[in-house]
Amino acid sequence: MQREPSRNAAREAALRLLEHLPGLAALYEGPELRITAMTAAAKALTGDLTGQTLPEAMPDVAGQRIHERIREVYETGEPFHGDEWRVQFRDAAGELREMFVNLVIEPLLGSTGEVRGVVSMATPVTGSVLARRHSEATSARLRQRAEDAQAMLLTLQDELLPDSLPVLPRLEVAANYLLADAGSSAGGDWFDVLALPDEHVALVVGDVVGHGVGASAVMGRLRAVLGERLLAGRGVVGALTDLDHFARHDREAHAATVCVADLDLADGSLRYCTAGHPPPVVVDALGVASYLPASGSGPLATGCTYAEAQHVLAEGDVLLLYTDGIVERPGRTVAQNTVELLGAATDAVQGRALVNGPSGGPADQIIRHLLEVLTRVSGFADDITLLAVQRRPPPPALHVDLPATVDSLRPALAALMQWLERQRAGTNDLMALAHAVGELVSNVIDHAYHLVEGAAEELFTLSAVLTRAGDAEVEVADGGAWREPERPAERGRGLAMASGLVDHLELDRRREGTTARATHRLHRPVELLTDTRGGPAGGRPPPG
Repeated sequence: MQREPSRNAAREAALRLLEHLPGLAALYEGPELRITAMTAAAKALTGDLTGQTLPEAMPDVAGQRIHERIREVYETGEPFHGDEWRVQFRDAAGELREMFVNLVIEPLLGSTGEVRGVVSMATPVTGSVLARRHSEATSARLRQRAEDAQAMLLTLQDELLPDSLPVLPRLEVAANYLLADAGSSAGGDWFDVLALPDEHVALVVGDVVGHGVGASAVMGRLRAVLGERLLAGRGVVGALTDLDHFARHDREAHAATVCVADLDLADGSLRYCTAGHPPPVVVDALGVASYLPASGSGPLATGCTYAEAQHVLAEGDVLLLYTDGIVERPGRTVAQNTVELLGAATDAVQGRALVNGPSGGPADQIIRHLLEVLTRVSGFADDITLLAVQRRPPPPALHVDLPATVDSLRPALAALMQWLERQRAGTNDLMALAHAVGELVSNVIDHAYHLVEGAAEELFTLSAVLTRAGDAEVEVADGGAWREPERPAERGRGLAMASGLVDHLELDRRREGTTARATHRLHRPVELLTDTRGGPAGGRPPPG
């Protein structure tokens, strides 16, 4: 008869012990899961809820999946742990409270292993959660600010550097700018390729001291001044003298280096000046690489005078201009790097280059090979700019005669695209000329001839040449008489569209036939890179 009172006494003692445990805990018993005990801390927070079910005691937590978790533990006997649960409830004073808790719900087992109830324990972690979230938000803001600054630097530099290279009839041109650090990418390297009168082309590579927005701004000013002086016909020495005068009044431009070359595409004569800059490299058609002599002039605004050196670039020779980032790679002496530069350039021209990316001529091969082979072991601590050009024979003109029928549109455009691709024109130029010339050919097919059954087949001519200035001049000529379209408004819009796609469009209508001539300056894109695998640095997408 003493056994039951003893069991009740033990249970009451256990409940009193639970009440004095630290933390927020409650005991739920029976099928209804009524609260039979709470810790003092829990009672202080919510009031005494003993004798009630949780839905009765705290209806405001419905929908927060706490009732359901307690029921699941009771029915399955499997414990539940939940970290950093956000809980909202009414406290003992009726005020709405919010807390973050680590929640542990354990089954309460009887003497034979049956589930008699559930014990829930909630450890408040609001302070640590809010502190961590504040830290994460602060870090996110700082990270976004850094990313915004980086994007601004990239945009600044991207806008100051040329995004394309000219396509010239006697010269293959290739260039790449490799950023040493995408996180602080604005630097002072620059390059330029400027088509000058009389089949001359100016080649420029320069380097401003320092990095950051200031260096990029100075680079932009120097590039603009030098380009304007070269285009004004001042020549290598005259343009550099003017640039030096400008740099003397711009403290940030002091000690900038630049290599300027003037290449006559007709006979290959080269005049150049290395104003404190590393000397150019020439790789002949056999793959023998050598440095040209330096001109002996020092950096800008250092009191030097400027003098030309001369060389003759034969057809097939490649001229390479570069910044010192390629010959000042970490862990190696300048002497080692300069020897390796010649060896890698020789390998590229002699066919021992790594195959990577789209196919191209020796100028492209040299640049791609140098960037990967010379930087993959040592890395690079400074930006690297490479500009390579190769003298080549002028490309043959395009000339095809086709029947003036609708079946000729596709082969006409295919012939034009193949010719443009041989010029290494960019995608945007290809698409512009394809649409414009397609409209011109359609005009001939629709309106040049009045074909009748049994009549002789009439032809039209598609021709194209690349001018000295780098313009594609494409002509579509027929021998018929122009017949006004039945729906002139519709056809007029087509010609207007064609005119808007190219730099210049003219129609020459004569009694003996009509010639449509589209003129468009060709370019090829330049990429801004952040690694030797060719990943773009950002900013605007590379142009077509």
